[in-house]
Amino acid sequence: MQIHFAKSGERFLKYAPWGVLLIAFLLFCRSFGYGPLLHFDDAPYIFDNPNLGLSGEQIKRLGSPVMDLWTPLSMYTYLADFAIGGYDVYSYHIQNTLWHLLAVLMVWRLLRELEVEPAAALVMSLIFAIHPQRVESVVWLSERKDVVTAALFFASLATFVHFRRKGRTFDPWSWLLMLGALFCKQTAIALPAVMFLLEVYRERKWNFKVLLQLWPYYLGVVFYMIVAGVVRPHSAGQVGDSVSEPLSALILVARNYLQYAGKMLLPLELNPVYPFFVQTPGAIAAIVLVCLGAGGGLLWLWFRKRALLLYDILPPLLVFGGILIPVCGFFPFSSADFADRYSYLPSVFLLLAVFGVLKCFAGKIQTRLCVFALAAYLLYLGAFNFIYQPVWRNDHTFYEAVCDVPSPNYRPAFILADLKLKEGDADGALALAAKAAHGTFRSAEQRRSIDVFSRYIRGMAAYQRGDYDTAVPLLFGLVHEGYDTAMFYLNSDAPFRIYLALAAVSHEQGENDKAAFWYDHIARIYPENRFLGAFYGGMAAMCRGDYPLAEKKFTLAGELKPEDSRWREYLAAAREKRMK
Repeated sequence: MQIHFAKSGERFLKYAPWGVLLIAFLLFCRSFGYGPLLHFDDAPYIFDNPNLGLSGEQIKRLGSPVMDLWTPLSMYTYLADFAIGGYDVYSYHIQNTLWHLLAVLMVWRLLRELEVEPAAALVMSLIFAIHPQRVESVVWLSERKDVVTAALFFASLATFVHFRRKGRTFDPWSWLLMLGALFCKQTAIALPAVMFLLEVYRERKWNFKVLLQLWPYYLGVVFYMIVAGVVRPHSAGQVGDSVSEPLSALILVARNYLQYAGKMLLPLELNPVYPFFVQTPGAIAAIVLVCLGAGGGLLWLWFRKRALLLYDILPPLLVFGGILIPVCGFFPFSSADFADRYSYLPSVFLLLAVFGVLKCFAGKIQTRLCVFALAAYLLYLGAFNFIYQPVWRNDHTFYEAVCDVPSPNYRPAFILADLKLKEGDADGALALAAKAAHGTFRSAEQRRSIDVFSRYIRGMAAYQRGDYDTAVPLLFGLVHEGYDTAMFYLNSDAPFRIYLALAAVSHEQGENDKAAFWYDHIARIYPENRFLGAFYGGMAAMCRGDYPLAEKKFTLAGELKPEDSRWREYLAAAREKRMK
């Protein structure tokens, strides 16, 4: 599909990529003042990360795994933000956006190196730049790894294709950029396969000798895997839908691929955390029909446009599908964790495949109609992006959006319910807990989690209302059955609040030995927090009548955290009791 421009049009296309960057910057700059998502990864990555600082020891440890993910290079980018403004969110948001703009520029360069027509490359770069699915990766501070990886990933590919066009079989710059992308996020492990498929796209032939020529890149991947295996020997599994039956697993894989493609091509509704997929007969029938339609389209291309299918459509389509394998449930070690951030890298290749499909209609559609449709589509994407961004403004807007569906993902729904409890909104917390437990059951593990979280919310709500007859059995049951550790998954301070509630009820009912027992639990569950250990050790000693020990504990608490006023009152009470 060729579009010819006058000289003025060619000059326009020469400077148009900078216009794309300007549009993307203006669209995302409104997010610079958004707060962090402290209940959704931003705390461990940045604001509660003890390794983020400018001391030599902190800098040395900053590249260590966070939440069992090892992304050292992207973690070190936070140092610049910290050096500029400490924990001021502006610099973090600005740097995220700048990395995204660099990724957009590298996408443009890659498309031009692949000899994609300038007008098509411009449109694809703009779609990539402003698509509302980009909001998750650009606006969410702890997803810095997405934008940094993408910039290096596309830079490596563009450099690789550039030197392949010049007849070189290996380029050290593309190799180093690949290594940089790997040390930002393990998704870049697909780069050698992507390089081969792009060579098929560029040369228009399946030359498998290229696979042998890529051996330095394989060595780079092996080197990364060895280093990652030493630094992070145990990998956390993805969190998402999982099924064991082969047919159900196949349906889940098909649904995820269709959803990734569908939300990329025509995003009608986005969600920060998508609900779990429910395999109803209607949903299964829709998936089967769409798959049959897609298969029929590919079959038609095989018989009518075979060369177009083999060289313009199939290679980028395989890249799109291959990058998504770890999150589409293909293998037992993967899962189906659908999220918009996973579309960041593969979306470009889906656009490239769609451009190949459009070549089938070259000369059959009026140019003016195409231009009008593209303009309307781009305006829609930009408007959707603008409307969707405020969802990520803070914890509350984030979780309210997640739960604004009939059957929300139960994990964030229970986190929001817990936030409502902290604000004293027991009715709102109970309503959310009931909503989250509806229609989300998938496995025994999920049913157990929902049971644990529901009992916690109901127990804490009853405690807030003074209904101790309901609260104590529910909360004590969580501890007695060993479920208190599962609370950490919901909220790290949930066990603390359970023990504190049980201690307060015991103390109010005159059962001081029980109250001391629960205060001792609090002192033990956070061994790294010496202040809590000292303070609640003192509370336990007070309940037992051991006032000298209580005085000693409260004094230590004051030395550890003099700005916390709680210890002063109890220290005075312990001294008064001891003197008597």
